[in-house]
Amino acid sequence: MNRLRLPHYCDRCGDSLSQHEQRLYSDGEALCAFCEQMRSEALEIYRQNLARKAEMPRLRPVKNACL
Repeated sequence: MNRLRLPHYCDRCGDSLSQHEQRLYSDGEALCAFCEQMRSEALEIYRQNLARKAEMPRLRPVKNACL
């Protein structure tokens, strides 16, 4: 009988995972609460940057511009 083996350590920082964090294991990556929070914040910043870039018009640099 094969049992699903839950990860015991965070894939990013190596800290041991609580039983609750072990049950939340998904997407092939076991993360502790801190690393999961950092990952979600980084994704949010990335999405904000993409949205900001989509809103900004592309401007060409002006050669020999006097300030």
